[in-house]
Amino acid sequence: MTNMTDDVVTCTTRINDLVLAPIISRTRPHGDPSWLSADQVGEAAVAVALAPTVRDEHITLNTVEDLEAELARMRR
Repeated sequence: MTNMTDDVVTCTTRINDLVLAPIISRTRPHGDPSWLSADQVGEAAVAVALAPTVRDEHITLNTVEDLEAELARMRR
């Protein structure tokens, strides 16, 4: 019989959230040059999913500069 406590301790679920400013996309092709593109949002989501050190974080990405800083942090 397995112990429920053992299952909880070994759980590797991570919950993170990305808070985004307006996004440049197919439906909004023009905007402030500092805004993220839809592709960059995808890049950020993949980076968070692949970075095991990012655990239970609230990540705000308002500009391309924010994205670059977070990607650099995740690669360390």
